[in-house]
Amino acid sequence: MWATGDLAGAVRRGCLEFAPGDLDLPAGAEELATVVAAQLGALDRFARTSRRAQRERLDLRDRVAHLEGVDLGLLGPSEAMKEVRSLVRVVAPHDTPVLVEGESGTGKELVARALHRLSGREPFVALNCGALPTGLVESALFGHVRGAFTGAERSHLGALREAGEGTLFLDEVAELDPATQAKLLRVLQEREVRPVGGDRSYRLRARIVAATHDLEKAVRLGRFRDDLYFRLAVFPIRVPPLRARPADIRTIALAKVETIAARLGRTPPDLPESTLRALERAPWPGNVRELENELERAILLHTQGALRWPANPNTGLAEPGPEDETFDGQVRRILADALRASGGKIYGPGGAAESLGLVPSTLQSKLRKLGLDPKSFRPETTERKESDGLGAGAGREGWGFEDLPWDPETETS
Repeated sequence: MWATGDLAGAVRRGCLEFAPGDLDLPAGAEELATVVAAQLGALDRFARTSRRAQRERLDLRDRVAHLEGVDLGLLGPSEAMKEVRSLVRVVAPHDTPVLVEGESGTGKELVARALHRLSGREPFVALNCGALPTGLVESALFGHVRGAFTGAERSHLGALREAGEGTLFLDEVAELDPATQAKLLRVLQEREVRPVGGDRSYRLRARIVAATHDLEKAVRLGRFRDDLYFRLAVFPIRVPPLRARPADIRTIALAKVETIAARLGRTPPDLPESTLRALERAPWPGNVRELENELERAILLHTQGALRWPANPNTGLAEPGPEDETFDGQVRRILADALRASGGKIYGPGGAAESLGLVPSTLQSKLRKLGLDPKSFRPETTERKESDGLGAGAGREGWGFEDLPWDPETETS
């Protein structure tokens, strides 16, 4: 039994539930104690309800953030991806130029498309600056008039005008040659586009979103104009590599399995905890694109039960070696693995470009930079065909540099 003086102390100690019979009360005070007990009980129930409501609110907020990420294609609960989504929402309504930077496979185009979707602009036009031969870059970007050069039988608007009042996404912008960089700088300064061979300029109305791995490094190396860099990098957004946000792998894997299985016309397999943990431990030098490719391979090999990864000993990632300490080393290993798997073939079904999700000419450019020769990955049977007198071109469609429609040595990288 408590004395009356203990009541305040009990409340201070957190005792919010008691019965009047628990107190040693003077005559006439029992009714007051009943009222106090009822009030304290109500306060306690309110506090519990408030804490539950707070938990539910936070849970709902996280679910909304996840759904926003799914809608934008920018998946992951990590703080890094929350920051990316936040920056996208901030700049999307404006016509401010945006520079999206990140390693290959991180989803730079997804960021550009998310910006476009939230901007309300139309249309979305994408141009891969690294996939075009030097002689066609200006025409593809600025357009040309009929008769501007040999073969120009009709006029072409060019990406800058095709985008209209929408969004122009310039992927691999660091691959532009110096002459095209100078012309693009003038377009951005004057907000006017003049097609090749034309005598009239047109107003630039499109919003520019550029993307590359590290444009500031290209400026330091003297491969990219610093004045053009500052025009493009008004609002930079850096997409973190997958290895820097392992908390996102689970969310991405679960979502990708659903979409890949639907595309392949299969029932989505279950991802057990062991597979998810294995995916989270992998280094993923190719980032989300590599994760997606591995999941697609695993789904194709899957027959029954839960999805396992690696699906067999040949589908796992190679252990990182000393050269993989650098980004170029990681890219070189990934390209070498793809060439080995395709037998040195680049073009067409089963080619390295198809397995990597790259435009063949872009892949060839990267192979030259990294010193990889597709010929060294060809099967011995092909070499025997050539040595047996079947001709230098026999049986090698889509194999390597000789299939380029232009001289690779003259291409500006």
